[in-house]
Amino acid sequence: MKNKIDFDKELAKLYETLENNDFSFCDVVEQDGKYYLEINQYTPCGEDWIETIWFDGTLNSFIESLGERVENFDIDEEVEPFISQRGKGGCPSSISDLVEDAHWKKDQLTDLYMSLKGFEMKSKYRVTIRWGGTWNYEVLAEDDDEAMELATTEFDKIPKAELVNTLDEVEVDSCEEL
Repeated sequence: MKNKIDFDKELAKLYETLENNDFSFCDVVEQDGKYYLEINQYTPCGEDWIETIWFDGTLNSFIESLGERVENFDIDEEVEPFISQRGKGGCPSSISDLVEDAHWKKDQLTDLYMSLKGFEMKSKYRVTIRWGGTWNYEVLAEDDDEAMELATTEFDKIPKAELVNTLDEVEVDSCEEL
């Protein structure tokens, strides 16, 4: 799979972000060609809360699946299984506490999603600009067009006095995904 998580880079970013958001986790597990990651925290009411996120092995897919979980998180569905257990085995007896705990869970997932959103859909590109010489620039971008635009903007910031043998026209010579 072309975009499978690079376990040296993308997965390290994911794990670091999980840790920064106080989630515990084990390694990514492959099952029947799909992947999942179990993340967990203790809630304010003391529940050992576990979420299982299924994805296709890419960081972008993990972020997308997490976003879907946040979007579909239903407070009533989260609280319902605990109603009959109120006051037993450490379960809070107060329904309002259970509801607050569910809101806390959704907030935690939302915060994690927002933390990871910055990594989504970004690839590394090398853009070469020709101006009588060549200038290479590496940038994270969503696509070739964005990479070339960012590189051109950075190139335009270089004082023209530093550019020797400048052609009348500056152009992007190449743009390649790394």
